[in-house]
Amino acid sequence: MLYSFVTLTTAIAAGCAYMYLFGAPESALLTLSLLFSYVYSGLCLSLSYLLARPILGHTLRIGRIDIFKLTIWNLSLAFPHAPQHSASPSTTASFVSLSIAPRLPTLASPRFFTLTLTRPHFTTPLCTVTVDALTVRLSLFPTLTRVSASPWADVTLDVLRLRIFSSSRTPADVKKLREALVSTVFFGQILRVDAFKMSVVFGPDFSGRGKELKDSSDSDEHTDPESADEVGDAEANGISDEEEEDAPYYSPFESSFRSAQPDDLLILASTERFHTHDRKGRIYTFGSASACLRRTWGAPDVEGQRGSYHMEAVDCQWRRLPPFVLGEQRKHSSIPWYFISLPFSMPAHLYTLIHDPLRFIDLSVPHAFIQFDDFRIRDAELVTQGFEALSKLWTRETRGVSGLPARE
Repeated sequence: MLYSFVTLTTAIAAGCAYMYLFGAPESALLTLSLLFSYVYSGLCLSLSYLLARPILGHTLRIGRIDIFKLTIWNLSLAFPHAPQHSASPSTTASFVSLSIAPRLPTLASPRFFTLTLTRPHFTTPLCTVTVDALTVRLSLFPTLTRVSASPWADVTLDVLRLRIFSSSRTPADVKKLREALVSTVFFGQILRVDAFKMSVVFGPDFSGRGKELKDSSDSDEHTDPESADEVGDAEANGISDEEEEDAPYYSPFESSFRSAQPDDLLILASTERFHTHDRKGRIYTFGSASACLRRTWGAPDVEGQRGSYHMEAVDCQWRRLPPFVLGEQRKHSSIPWYFISLPFSMPAHLYTLIHDPLRFIDLSVPHAFIQFDDFRIRDAELVTQGFEALSKLWTRETRGVSGLPARE
C-alpha cells in the first residue's frame, strides 16, 4: 500500500511538473497544494489512529478491523477547524462498515474492485450528507472493453439525504451537477417527459414571518381586548366551508411542506419519466421528481431565512453514453497503441481526477432527498441560466448570429 501511495504521489507530481513547464503554472501549483493537503491530512490521521489521540486537530478512530474479510467497522474521523494544510477543514465523517471486494477482471466483466460503505455520514460547514449505502465499482480499461463510455467508476447512492444550509454557499460538486442539469434542460435535448405539473400558491402573509413574530411579541406587551376579539372573529371567518370543499388535493409529499403558518409564495412542481441529453455525451434520467419552493417576500424570519427548498427524486441516473449510441463516428485505434499512449495520458487523467472527479463516474441514485434551509431565488440556477438563455435569444435577434445587425 505504501508503494502504491508513493507511486501515485510521484505520478501526480510528475503531471504537475509537466503542466508547470508547458503552459499551466497556476493549475500545477493548485494541484501541488491539494496534493500536499491530502498527504498532510493522511499522515496526521494515521498518527492519530496509531497513538489513539488527536494529532494537530486530526482524529481517526476505528472500532474493529477484519483483515480476512477486508472490512473496517465503526470508523469516525474529524478534520481541524483551521484551514491551514487541511484537506477538508471542519469536516467530520463516520460510517458503520467499509468493505472491499477485489476480483480478477475479465473481458466480459472487467470489474476488479468493489467498495461498499454502510451508513456513511458527512458533515461540513456547508452541508450534511447521509447515505444508507454507497457502492463504488471500478472497471479496468472501460473504454477498451466497452463496459462504459469512459467513466472508470459506477457509483450508487442508496437513499441519499442532502441538507445544504444556504444556497449562497453550495458545495462545489453539487453546484456542478446543478449547473449541468439546468443547462441540459435549457440547451440540451429532451428525450422523454411523461408528465409535468406545476402550481403556484400566493399566501396572505406579505409582511414576512419575521415581522409577524415581532408584531406578535409586541402585541403581547400592549394587548387591547377589543382588538383581540376583532382579530379572532376575522380569523374565524377567514375561510368559508365552500372554499374548504373546493380546496385542491395535494399528494403526501406536497402536503408535508404545507403548514398552518401562511407563506407569501409556494411553488410546487413534479415530473415523471424525465429523460434529457446534454448534447455532450451525458444523459439524465428521473423516474419521478417533486420539488417545493417557499419564499417570504417581507422581512426574514428569526433565523434570517427568507425561503427554503425541498426536493425528492426517485430512480435518478447520470450516465455517459458511448459514441455509437449518439451516432458519432468512433476513432478506431489499435490495442497496442492504446497501451503505449496510456502512460502519457495518465498525468492529465490524474489532474482531472483531483479537480473534476465527476467526469470519471456514472452516478445512480435510487432515492434522494435534497433540502436547502435558506434558499434565495437569485441563487437558483434555473433563474440564472434562464436569464442567460433570454439574453442569448435577444442578442441573436438584435445582433444576428454572426454579430452583425439582424435583418428586418
